[in-house]
Amino acid sequence: MTKALIQQLSSAKAARSSLQSCSNDVINTILAEIATKLEAGTETILAANQLDLAAITSNDPIHDRVQ
Repeated sequence: MTKALIQQLSSAKAARSSLQSCSNDVINTILAEIATKLEAGTETILAANQLDLAAITSNDPIHDRVQ
């Protein structure tokens, strides 16, 4: 694992602990904000996905998950 990935996983673990003490309303607000950001970044995400697909062969096990 790269150092950046380890840091992201550590941050996610810390966020999980914080979220456990939040109300359902707060969690729903956070999820709605995440959804909005994902929708706003759809073109960028799909373009990155196409680059990933171009970098692997169709018989690569990850191909079906990326496609």
